[in-house]
Amino acid sequence: MDYSLSLILGKIHKTDPYDAILIITGGEGAWIPTIMKGMHLKKGPKFFFLPMGPPHGIDPVKYDRILEHHIYKKERVWIAALRVFHKRRLTGFDYILEQSIWTSRIFESIYHVDTCGIPYILIDEKRFSIRVSGGLTKYTAVPTIDLYSQEDIELIKKLNKVAIPLVLFGHRKIEGLTNRGYVSDDELIDIIGNASATLFLFHYEGFGLITLGSLAVGTHEITQPKLAPRLVWQDNKFVKFFNDYDECLKACREFLRNDLTIQQREKVRESVEQYFTKSILRRFEEFMLTECVSRS
Repeated sequence: MDYSLSLILGKIHKTDPYDAILIITGGEGAWIPTIMKGMHLKKGPKFFFLPMGPPHGIDPVKYDRILEHHIYKKERVWIAALRVFHKRRLTGFDYILEQSIWTSRIFESIYHVDTCGIPYILIDEKRFSIRVSGGLTKYTAVPTIDLYSQEDIELIKKLNKVAIPLVLFGHRKIEGLTNRGYVSDDELIDIIGNASATLFLFHYEGFGLITLGSLAVGTHEITQPKLAPRLVWQDNKFVKFFNDYDECLKACREFLRNDLTIQQREKVRESVEQYFTKSILRRFEEFMLTECVSRS
């Protein structure tokens, strides 16, 4: 696929070259600039790489340990080999745009490749808006999109046994609990937007999109201090981290007791305005224009 796309881009380059080519990938497609450089093109566009996740090769659940340099001796050779392998292809791009603090740390710590520092995760501020219905039912919203750990499943069961009202949605079914399954965007926003808090349990999360969506509709988040959410949201006072069941239970009960006013929800929402679509697109456009103009 990379080779075929490179041939197409090479033909475009000969007839009507662009100032820049933006490549958005889910981990693949990273060989395109390396292949195109091998075509010996005299002049060409700048390559901007927007990875939707880190390069392949490392178990996501090990990232925290590796980023903090807690790796075993038997892993050091493996990590060194990955650095050589990925650095060669990643540095084929003129710029790598960071998805989040998490992406930046991975590229810098593991692969020794710098990003340009422009985060591009964005959210539609019109769709993700405060829409509290004023209902009397209180509950904790529980997305199951990244729920794989049996320990996390048992935690949810324990919360249910002590009468913490939960509204589950997503693909993961838990025996004895009602789950609404997959929901539309509007249903998702209504569920989270009317919740006392969102409880996000996860196996791997490269940014914390559930957290972003919850905060954008004015709802506090309860989550685990690991992987990307720990790095990205550690300074957000509306995100409550817990280390064990007792801390999680305490947080759920605290939010269920407190009714958030519209004004308080607005404060929660304001904490993530930097990720709203207009803000990100404006910053990205300014960056692209500056780089392309400076090139010409």
